[in-house]
Amino acid sequence: MEIKKTIITGVVAHVDHGKTTLIDSLVATQGRISKTLAGDLRYMDSREDEQERGITLKLSAITLLNNEVEHIIIDTPGHADLEFLVENNSVLSDCFLILIDAIEGITPRTYSLINYIAHDSAILVINKIDKIEEENDAYDTIFNVIKSANAMIGEELFSWENNNVILSCATLCFGINYNHAKNTLGTERCNLKGAIKFIYIIEKKIATEDVDGICGKWKIKNKNRKSILSTMMPLGDIVFDSIESTFSKQNLMKNIMSQKTPLRIEEQINEEDTLLFVSLALLKDPNLYTRENMMFIARLFQGSVSVGDELYNNGDRVVIEEMFLFGIGSYKKVDTVTGSKLICVRGKLKKNTLLCSKSNISYKYLEKHTPFYKTKLILKDENMLNNLKSLLRIIINTEQCLKLKVNKFNELEVLASGKVQVEKLLIDIKNSKIEVSKAESDLIFCEYAKRECFEEFEDEDFKMKIKIDGIFDKSPELNSNGNIFNIKSTENLSGTIESVLNIFVSCGPVIRESIKQTYFEVDVVEKHEDVDKDNLFRLLKNNIKETYLKTWPSITAYFYRCGISIGKQYVGRIYNGINRFRYILINEEYDASTAFYTINTFIPHFIYEDFLEVIGIRSRGTAYIKTIEHGFIFKLDFSDFVHQIKESKGLLTSEKIVDNPEKQRTLKR
Repeated sequence: MEIKKTIITGVVAHVDHGKTTLIDSLVATQGRISKTLAGDLRYMDSREDEQERGITLKLSAITLLNNEVEHIIIDTPGHADLEFLVENNSVLSDCFLILIDAIEGITPRTYSLINYIAHDSAILVINKIDKIEEENDAYDTIFNVIKSANAMIGEELFSWENNNVILSCATLCFGINYNHAKNTLGTERCNLKGAIKFIYIIEKKIATEDVDGICGKWKIKNKNRKSILSTMMPLGDIVFDSIESTFSKQNLMKNIMSQKTPLRIEEQINEEDTLLFVSLALLKDPNLYTRENMMFIARLFQGSVSVGDELYNNGDRVVIEEMFLFGIGSYKKVDTVTGSKLICVRGKLKKNTLLCSKSNISYKYLEKHTPFYKTKLILKDENMLNNLKSLLRIIINTEQCLKLKVNKFNELEVLASGKVQVEKLLIDIKNSKIEVSKAESDLIFCEYAKRECFEEFEDEDFKMKIKIDGIFDKSPELNSNGNIFNIKSTENLSGTIESVLNIFVSCGPVIRESIKQTYFEVDVVEKHEDVDKDNLFRLLKNNIKETYLKTWPSITAYFYRCGISIGKQYVGRIYNGINRFRYILINEEYDASTAFYTINTFIPHFIYEDFLEVIGIRSRGTAYIKTIEHGFIFKLDFSDFVHQIKESKGLLTSEKIVDNPEKQRTLKR
């Protein structure tokens, strides 16, 4: 079959809105799976943890054919922790299917996804319409979803007559759009109300077992609900039709050039130039974590590329070593690719880069998302350290919004986009036969002085004046340790004093954590020329500690900033739920265009997972939470955590009574 054009479509949806089930329906049109299995198979979820958890954890693509059009469908994760992959997909896709649960409607999470898609290339799929029991309720429900989606975008984009709205039930593999309604019902009854009425007439006939006439007319052999509905309104055909009628070849490059995607090209591109965007890496064999098994998803925007070609990334030459096309559950090796296409490439490539036949194309890739979720992984066998490092060099290419570092204790410090990404990382490491475990305590605290203390010390060699005080407002004078050092001594002593201060603030005496937001003023005077300078270090450290302990030192936690977007009906429930936590309310905002409220808070990092769980329950899973790192905040008292932290570090001392009282002593746990 001659392929006249290729359309690349990204499918985005909130978790449980039916995205993966819809893709199963599309795969079923190719005869690779039966319609009976569509919806249950989760064909694109090839990872074992995806199947077990029932959520998509990666970008994946599949090539499907509809008449003379090649459709490349990209499946994206719906979980908020992996939203960065939806952002990345915005550079890869010509069109976008955005699924909405008809009952749940437009949620804040859905709104966040709409921000990542090209509005002029989007198709609204209102799914799970079978859950609306009454026909009288169906029109109002569906109309309100369309109205809300348009209000969020700020223009009348989605319209039944534009053929960019689909009513569907992915589990039953049926759907209907304007074109299908027009062909089936005629021009007088093909409006939105007519299409809804048609669905309910068929459903009523199925419920009353009055289907002989329908089955005869449509040549349906199996007289069950799924067979009847999917034959009369085949979802796969409907989706392809809406994509093909919405697609415009120019839209993606227009959005890139107008700075609407993370990829920002800063100059005009000539038509004869080859332009290839290199996205994230994937593993050809999902269980083999080697550089030889790694290839990069790439979007060819224009031009032609062949194996052996040299392209340029900001002047650096890159050789294309191998290329593959996406198939259905497989990859096809090719030598040359021309025109618009999604492919996999091998070579000495870097993720999120733009390759061009010209050597001087200027561009940027700007991510909205930054990692914030901190944890540590402990390597059980340090002999596997080099294996772990090799693995991480592969994983970092397959992920976005992830920072990994092996520290001096051979612990893996992880900065991720959320708990789900960390759990995915743990599975990848486990599959590589490397044993790691999460650190028992991920508590991140620091110490600080609560009040001013001034002390003077003197011995036979030195006079010392030490002043320590808390800094409760951020100051531009803070050093890299987050403190202020004011050293008033002579130059020959200032180096030693600064070294003592740096060591002291790196490990405070209360919980053995760093000291922040504290002012240290030190003045040391030599009493004679023959002073014992080697003794200065010890004396000064002890005197600083003595002074610091008189400032009533306390501790505080590391905070995240969370914006909780919710519908009006959940505002009171959310406040009632989060009031059990120690948090700081920043403000509450209302967006009239979406009718959503956003509660902005600072929360301690260690309650984050419980915080999310409560919000999820209280909002029935509809809330959208945008979280970023903030830092230490010195407004709340966390002194009640001192005992717990000391206990976890083995710093507590306790009295143990033995048989003979004279042998009573203090023992360290």
